[in-house]
Amino acid sequence: MLVTDGINRRYLTDFTGSAGTVLTSKKEAYLYVSNALKKEWF
Repeated sequence: MLVTDGINRRYLTDFTGSAGTVLTSKKEAYLYVSNALKKEWF
């Protein structure tokens, strides 16, 4: 699932920045922010 909406992104990751995209799978979630890929585990 690709999440770009700020409210949904904050709900899923608690990321409070103004820009970012979250890509999720059954096992992993990735937060893309400012040309940096950060791997987050939930």
